[in-house]
Amino acid sequence: MPKTQLILGALLFALTLTMAVRVADEEIDRAVTPRRDTPAQEQAEAAAAAGTKAAAPATAPAQSAAAPSGGDIAQRLKEASAARGEQAAHKCGACHTFGEGQPAHVGPNLRGVVGRKVATFPGFAYSDALKTLGGIWTDARIDTFITKPQAYAPGTKMGFPGDPDPKDRADIIAYLNSISPGAPPP
Repeated sequence: MPKTQLILGALLFALTLTMAVRVADEEIDRAVTPRRDTPAQEQAEAAAAAGTKAAAPATAPAQSAAAPSGGDIAQRLKEASAARGEQAAHKCGACHTFGEGQPAHVGPNLRGVVGRKVATFPGFAYSDALKTLGGIWTDARIDTFITKPQAYAPGTKMGFPGDPDPKDRADIIAYLNSISPGAPPP
């Protein structure tokens, strides 16, 4: 067997093993991670704990999502950097565009995403998982989504496994806010 075939075979085996370990890790994580309710339900629970009444959400997503680590996104955004977020968002650039007027790529253009209705970038074919969410992309919602997209919206086409680093996510959200002229204040 030629040496190049052995090397290619070893690489293929390593990639297959890596993917198998990743899938097993995600399944184990999914089995042991307690699920949190949707952001709207979390707000209602927080309001109930504080003794106030929360407004009913316009549309309550049917999915459950793991709560993002790192605490309150509003607090993390105070220390976040849009410049660091732009650098961290390079990983997002494999599928998304960020420039004004740029078309969707594998994923929708993210310019103006903060404050935009979910699943509404023109010309992008969203999964049913995102189409049924309703509402708008807020800082907290983006934080939860990019923590683990498949947990937030099971069935989403987004293949990104998620970003476990709360500082990275806050920086990315700060960057998304900087390119979202209609974004509500954090």
